[in-house]
Amino acid sequence: MTLNSYVNKIARHLLCNSDKKKEIIKQIKSDIEIKVDGGLSPDIVFKQMGSPKDVAAEFNDNFDENEKKKIKRKKRLIIIACAVAVVVFFAVVLYWMFPKSEYIENSDIFTEAEVKTKSEYIIDALNDKEYKVIENNMAEDLKSVLNASQLEKAANDFCEDYGEFKSFGKCYMAEINQRGQKFAIAQLNVSYENISVTYTLTFDDKMKLAGFYIK
Repeated sequence: MTLNSYVNKIARHLLCNSDKKKEIIKQIKSDIEIKVDGGLSPDIVFKQMGSPKDVAAEFNDNFDENEKKKIKRKKRLIIIACAVAVVVFFAVVLYWMFPKSEYIENSDIFTEAEVKTKSEYIIDALNDKEYKVIENNMAEDLKSVLNASQLEKAANDFCEDYGEFKSFGKCYMAEINQRGQKFAIAQLNVSYENISVTYTLTFDDKMKLAGFYIK
């Protein structure tokens, strides 16, 4: 332990005002330096004096009780303030991280007609097995995990038994704000010859496909 770290630990346990604390620390440092100049190692001097908490307690015993109460109250308030600040910080981070939805009609980026038309266009391309068309309409992040050949394999595994396309059903839309980015999300019910399927599509602010989910 260095001299500065030793006296700083003492200072943290002193229950007095800052001016008095500076005077005490200055005196303690001077006393230690005299002993070290006399040939003792700092570690031996620290051991002779006792732990920082015990050294501070000896001084605290001589302080005015009202002053000690005031300092303790101030420390509690600082701790509470720091705890509140941490809670607020994490609340802000969580609010920023988790998605928040708005009605699509209130959006200043997306329109209902645009999102609905683009969603039907993507689903039509899937029905017509035009997987490259879908890939060309993907955002770069989605392209990095899903390309035309992977989409074709997935469609062959899951969509072959749907039968002929019949009709588009109700389209539910919203704007999602996540981590400072805005997306349009559309949930579209589609009827096929053998089954009804729900598609969920997400578009970025350039109307590029950012998410594609089939249920």
